[in-house]
Amino acid sequence: MPNRPLSALTSATLSLALVVGAASSAIADTNHARAALGYDLDVLVQQAAASVCMINAGVDVRAEMIALGQSRMAFIATLDQLSDAMGDHALAQISVDWAPLDVATSMILVGDHPNTYKSTVMQGLPPLQAAIQKFLSQSAQTDALSDDKTVSDMLTMDVAARQALFVQQIKLQACELGSGTATASLVRDFTATTTSYDVTLTALRDGQPDVGINAPHSYQVSQMLAAAMYDWQRVKPMLDVIAANGTATPEQLTKLRGLTDALQVRTSALVDQYFLYGPDEAPMPQVALLLDGAE
Repeated sequence: MPNRPLSALTSATLSLALVVGAASSAIADTNHARAALGYDLDVLVQQAAASVCMINAGVDVRAEMIALGQSRMAFIATLDQLSDAMGDHALAQISVDWAPLDVATSMILVGDHPNTYKSTVMQGLPPLQAAIQKFLSQSAQTDALSDDKTVSDMLTMDVAARQALFVQQIKLQACELGSGTATASLVRDFTATTTSYDVTLTALRDGQPDVGINAPHSYQVSQMLAAAMYDWQRVKPMLDVIAANGTATPEQLTKLRGLTDALQVRTSALVDQYFLYGPDEAPMPQVALLLDGAE
């Protein structure tokens, strides 16, 4: 998915938000669940690709093999769950584009050399993500949403959901920069991804009313965003160094892996909060503890 300024990122979700008010809460719950699962597919395939790159680079191979297996099984389970809810026809192109990546990741997991299959995964990633984005767009146009969600709510939820994807893109692009075949285009993409994460996280925390993003009124969400910003500030200096140098050392990739894993946990919890309760709701106020992550 191309990286764009926040104003451009949010414009793609206006069609989703403008159908607010046409359905009951029960239907809305189903639609929100579908949207959350669709975003999960996008993140999981990016996560699998990042693991393949790390394995091929020899970075924390055992841990990344476990992560790859988990990502693959979670993708299959999520796709099955959506198929049960919507029928196979709605996900046909996703299934077609996933097939070669499924074979490639399976062969890596049974012990074949990852270099043989890395190109299959990297070449298959863009069309698969395009199919997932098309599914999300079509779902947004056909599914009615609850009348208790405003346009701002829906835009905010979409921006929040992109956070987990940006984390995995950062990990994958940094790994590619460390492969010794970095290009100027890849350096620009890496810089754009880190900027997109920084801009959207700041918008979620502080609000950006000019594009329809309001600051959260929920104490719980505010604390989670503060913790996410804390984790982000810990990893960003190293990302700036990688971008400036146009390459990543094995030591940087090892450290980055631990930091992005911690940030992914934080981001996933935040996304779950948005999809379960909305931007301004919380089950019970509680302080979100700051995670140390991996050093």
